[in-house]
Amino acid sequence: MRFTIIFQIVSFIFVFNTQAQTSRVIIDGRDEKPLIATFTEHSIVYGSMRDVANALDLGLYFAAETGKIELKTAQFRLKATGDNPFVVVNDIVTGAESVYQLPVNVISAGNDLFVPLNDFARFLDIVLPTDVSFETAGRELVVGEFRPAHHIDITGMEVEERKNGYLIRLKSNRSIKDFSGFYREDGWFYLTIVGARVDMNAFKNFAPKTPVRRVVPEQTPTAFQLSIQLNREVHSTDIFRDPKGDDIIIALHRRVDPTELAQNHRRAATEEALARERDRWKLDVIVIDPGHGGKDPGTIGVRGTREKDVALVISKKLGELIERNMPNTRVVYTRETDEFVELDRRGQIANEAGGKLFISIHANSMPRKPAPQRGFEIYLLRPGRTEEAIRIAERENSVIRFEEDYEERYAHLTDENFILVTMAHSAYIRYSEQFADILQNKMRQNTRVNNRGIRQAGFYVLVGASMPSVLFEVGYLSNPDEERFLASSQGQQQIAEAMFKAVERFSREYETMFETASGF
Repeated sequence: MRFTIIFQIVSFIFVFNTQAQTSRVIIDGRDEKPLIATFTEHSIVYGSMRDVANALDLGLYFAAETGKIELKTAQFRLKATGDNPFVVVNDIVTGAESVYQLPVNVISAGNDLFVPLNDFARFLDIVLPTDVSFETAGRELVVGEFRPAHHIDITGMEVEERKNGYLIRLKSNRSIKDFSGFYREDGWFYLTIVGARVDMNAFKNFAPKTPVRRVVPEQTPTAFQLSIQLNREVHSTDIFRDPKGDDIIIALHRRVDPTELAQNHRRAATEEALARERDRWKLDVIVIDPGHGGKDPGTIGVRGTREKDVALVISKKLGELIERNMPNTRVVYTRETDEFVELDRRGQIANEAGGKLFISIHANSMPRKPAPQRGFEIYLLRPGRTEEAIRIAERENSVIRFEEDYEERYAHLTDENFILVTMAHSAYIRYSEQFADILQNKMRQNTRVNNRGIRQAGFYVLVGASMPSVLFEVGYLSNPDEERFLASSQGQQQIAEAMFKAVERFSREYETMFETASGF
């Protein structure tokens, strides 16, 4: 039996101020299920968790105080939270818990949550005892026949000897789509099978047999993980599905001649190094840092415009442009709401995310207001060379007064140590200068904001970011005319679009450097 949920677009007023839709559910040609509310945002189809639960006969509990929804199956509890991309899964049989990350946040709407149906369907395919997929072209959620709640997919493991090595066969009751494994030189092979349920006793009771010395099975709500310790005669491995059936095969190859082995190792090491180098030259993670926030408003304009608000809006507009037009690039924000984030924590966020470019967005001001000064400025991390650059760095660095124990946390940034820090940062200065130059040109070409040039100053927020980085002062809030422009939606969009064009251009130039240097 196959259930098909077919989407029929019907316009109605919706909380997200976007094109709202509903869907009807067809089971065996009969219209038996309630409508499913959906909407499309940035080409992503979102669907109501309540209605999906009704369509698939899942239990549902809504916690109003936390904004969480819990879906219940015979074996699992699935918990999702608004404005959060993580789904927590609890296995009520084994007590295990795991976390699944959607590529975008779940969206809150009253007492309901809306999830990206394409990715949520893949997740349901893992945890439900059935095949689930979302066909974007036909706008259909396709549900296969349900298996028993505690169905066993992998029933056991066998070892077979061959002329050039061994085969480990995992006996499977169905065709499993998502599995992977890798072999380490210390003799351990690690296997992950997504969405599989196994007979744990069969693995726990497995008797060691050459070349297998030990097996360590682990069942989680979303996957089965198996660690296999092999003896030293195994040199390399392959993993694939049996072409004549559904079993998963791990091929174990015996060690070869030492000379040939050394050559293979050198070849593999070279290929791995090239792959790492290619990844290093991919501008695949951009960190956007909206300055100030929370209890720190930043500078305040003549008409009351707050720096923290301008920085956050421009940051979000820039991030949306990158996500829409550069799908292979991930955007990471140091803050997405009006919250206070310590300066050193912002660099930590960038490094932990594997950032390749760090852009800190601010708005400028003169000590006395109103003032005639106007225009954008782009700063690189080096000790200030002019009194004005030093003054601006001191103003932006003064945010640390809002931090607890700031004297101790930043005690190491003495004048002498700061010079050493910026010298260490010089590994990225070439690319920081390159991006600053591109950004300056794009702002000059696409906005009427006065260009005050590229400068150098000692900004604490740039110290911790181990990547090309700039601090961008988008204009002066102490100038009434420029304040009106920076506070306007049109002005903020104009600046964000110019910044995006700079990011796009820098991405192309940054990645071609490796191709030019390596000859690829």
